[in-house]
Amino acid sequence: MPIIFDGQLTAERYLQLLNNEINGFIEDLLLANQVDNYFQKVGSPPHNSHVAREHLNETFPEKCIGTNAPVQ
Repeated sequence: MPIIFDGQLTAERYLQLLNNEINGFIEDLLLANQVDNYFQKVGSPPHNSHVAREHLNETFPEKCIGTNAPVQ
């Protein structure tokens, strides 16, 4: 399911996207597949914001791939 929104992606909007859209999708995926997954992000400024990194580190401890992530 593509997620489309108007305007610029900011750190706050990215965090809302993670909380409201992505987390539910990932939880369903994990339950359906019963596998160990990693979350990969790109190096855009909203993805590397403090609030996004903190959220992803809590949600995917040591399993986030990307710039400023536990797995480079």
